[in-house]
Amino acid sequence: MGRFRGVVLPVLRLLVWVVIAVALCFIAFGNRSKADDALTPDIGSSTSTVPVTKGDIRSVIEVSGTVEADPAVTVKSTSSGKVTRVRAAKDDMVEDGTPLFNVQVELPAAEPKPDAQGNLQPSTPRYTTKVVRATSTGKLTSFDVLVDQEVQVGTEVGKVSPGSLTVVAPLTQAQQFRLLSPPASAQAQAPGGPAPFECANVRTAAAEPTQQQTTPEDGGPFMDGGSGAVSTAEVRCAVPSGATVFAGMSVNLSLDTGSATGVLTLPVTAVQGTVGNGKVWIPNPDGGEPQEKPVKLGLTDGTSVQITDGLSENQEVLEFAPVPDDDAGSGTEDPSMMGGQEYVG
Repeated sequence: MGRFRGVVLPVLRLLVWVVIAVALCFIAFGNRSKADDALTPDIGSSTSTVPVTKGDIRSVIEVSGTVEADPAVTVKSTSSGKVTRVRAAKDDMVEDGTPLFNVQVELPAAEPKPDAQGNLQPSTPRYTTKVVRATSTGKLTSFDVLVDQEVQVGTEVGKVSPGSLTVVAPLTQAQQFRLLSPPASAQAQAPGGPAPFECANVRTAAAEPTQQQTTPEDGGPFMDGGSGAVSTAEVRCAVPSGATVFAGMSVNLSLDTGSATGVLTLPVTAVQGTVGNGKVWIPNPDGGEPQEKPVKLGLTDGTSVQITDGLSENQEVLEFAPVPDDDAGSGTEDPSMMGGQEYVG
């Protein structure tokens, strides 16, 4: 009996713990393996197909921005000398070329001439008057110059505010691709404000990096190399003078980037890529692996994408393009480079 308690029972307890440990390992690693399998793309796993069809596409991008006052232009003296006359005042409306003040500029001394006795006489100083003019149109919001003041070329003496406004809206990476050729104008509307107005001179530009933790999944800018800075781009357009909006207001922009009728189209889920070049997968009639096929892409409305080359009408392709292997399961997929991209508009 003592041997049973001293030897057999401990061995039985050890066996029980071993069985439990093996079961836990199986549960943990078995489930993880299944999860990994679910995340690993398998081109042959989806057999559903869609045909290439003819349809109409209109590409419209909707973004939200803010009204900003255009920066004032600094007024600088274009001559060196003494101010003899001030011809403008703060808060005056000026135009490009409006005289602001006169500067007495000393000319180089003339060659000294000998008198009757042959002695060289110093020449009399000579002066000319230069006019400093405005180089832009707007309101002279500051102007600090006085008679008898000595100024130098480049001396800042005031600022001219153009009084104009610009709508500035951030762009996601996918929207940047769709605005490679921006339209000449956009439709803008301030929530709760007047009817939509035309916002002209549309252009895109890089924005200053900002320190914010925004990710592609948030629908915002994309992180720049893990530095913490967010590299963004923005779209800008000029507010017309008659529009009733003010700096600081929010504005919604609608940018029509083009339309096409009677063109070959596929669902965006069936195409890997969204701009310029793409890939689709053609099912194998013998049941083997689908074949990858490059295609040329045109417009997209967020649901369908135009196929400009590489496929013919009614040709069948896989309904869901696979995710690239190096992105699978990482949680950092670039939505602009795969089927199923979520678009605005």
